Amino acid sequence: MITIYAYPYAWTRFLLMHGCDPCSQDNEGYTAAHYAAERDDVQMLRALTTRFCSQIQLVPEQQATATHELCLKALSIREKHGLTVFMLSCQHQSMKCLNYLLELKINDANLQVCF
Repeated sequence: MITIYAYPYAWTRFLLMHGCDPCSQDNEGYTAAHYAAERDDVQMLRALTTRFCSQIQLVPEQQATATHELCLKALSIREKHGLTVFMLSCQHQSMKCLNYLLELKINDANLQVCF
């Protein structure tokens, strides 16, 4: 996965532009966003969630919107222990990622957690 090896922001954006699925999960149920939160890598989380600029000619508006929505959807995916990216950020005290998720208005505080 791109976040395991801490690829730079630009590579992450490039892969997303070319159809990389941000909702893909590994055997543990982690998405790229889960790995970013676990390491408190807010730059990677930004790379995964920032919407493409509509001025980029390589990406049609419809594709930019679809990719952005998919990236935000990845934040709600639960890994095999039931943790979302927000929950994992709390567990690991990943303050930079938590602050960024709160800026995005991503807050799982109201979810019921069943373990």
